[in-house]
Amino acid sequence: MNSSRCLSAFFCQLLPIYQGREAYRNGLSIGSSNSKRTHFISARRDIFPETFKKRGKSEKPRIAIIDNFVMPRIDVNGDGKKNISHGGMVANVLKNSLDCQLIKFSDSKEIVPSRIIIKKVPEILEEHSRNPISAVNISFGLVTSMRILGKKIGFEKLSAHNIHLHKEKIRSYYLRTNELQQGEVIRSLELLSESGVKVFVAGGNSGPNYTNVFGVARGIISIGSVNAKGAIVPRSAENSLLRYARGVYDVFKTAEGYGFFSRGKTDFKMNLPLLKTYPEKFIGRQIKDVVSFLDEDYEMKKKWMETPGKYKIEKKSHLYQKIYSINKLYRIGALSSKELKILQDNDFQFVSFDDRFYFRGDKNGLVVYDPDGSGRSGSVYQISGTSFATPQAIADSICRENSFHCLS
Repeated sequence: MNSSRCLSAFFCQLLPIYQGREAYRNGLSIGSSNSKRTHFISARRDIFPETFKKRGKSEKPRIAIIDNFVMPRIDVNGDGKKNISHGGMVANVLKNSLDCQLIKFSDSKEIVPSRIIIKKVPEILEEHSRNPISAVNISFGLVTSMRILGKKIGFEKLSAHNIHLHKEKIRSYYLRTNELQQGEVIRSLELLSESGVKVFVAGGNSGPNYTNVFGVARGIISIGSVNAKGAIVPRSAENSLLRYARGVYDVFKTAEGYGFFSRGKTDFKMNLPLLKTYPEKFIGRQIKDVVSFLDEDYEMKKKWMETPGKYKIEKKSHLYQKIYSINKLYRIGALSSKELKILQDNDFQFVSFDDRFYFRGDKNGLVVYDPDGSGRSGSVYQISGTSFATPQAIADSICRENSFHCLS
């Protein structure tokens, strides 16, 4: 498998160009626990005690976003067409949770994340010197495996549990080598932090064995994704460098088109054609009619999971017309015990062939789709990722510092 994975769909397309791919504070721990969700103790501690730059109570906090606001990259209704830019969705999460002023920093001519950050940080510092900026949101980065990072620092036992103990070694490696310009990026982010600006970065969407290298910069707050109940969502980074915030949102149909839920209310709507989404193929149907029971189907799914990109399966294939038991995938070795636990903590029992959608059954044997774990009915799609947990973490933090600006 590739040693480095991209952080979002947008930056997946950049990998051919950009290939390669805080110490633990406040007593946070991801050690094991007998309690179902206290395993993720830090998932419930997205309360950041640091004080943001003091502003008048009625003065809106100013949030800088470094992202792409030009190219549509987020599919809101599951029709395969991109409806909104990555930066646009990040901005929506922020402005629907926080009464704030957003300052967008984007570069339509540059596509490599490191270069964008190196170029935009001086602009943010200049803006901050004129009028204080409370926080910076960065929802992309260099996601690298623990195994590769361990080799770089000469410690092969590096893991999600102990990476905080080796953060300085990883930081020093990149400052010394400036590999893929990461030394320059780390120093740029630290300059922001040293100026009094809180810097939040997405932790990554490649699972617990990967992390965003940006998170080793001093003073940086790296964010993982949890659902409405505080359970870490599938694919989110999970390690001892991270704090956590809500990063998955139900998408539902409205009279005007589509909207998504955040904090229990309708936050964002888009006027798009009301098409049948992929999850709707299974929602409300009998489990026995839509779950695959064929061993050969599970073996094919296992091969597809182990060698991404090698097997081209047509969407019309019967494999895509079924969902798959996570327990059986675990028994045949397609899921690790860690991956199984994350899915079970989210109350998921079944997964689609492409691993994008998760389901459970109800007491009547019907398929239920509740991606954000809120228990609300009516969801037909989902928006998910640490990219969207990061702006929520900023909103949560500022709300706790000054609830005057909180919109929920």
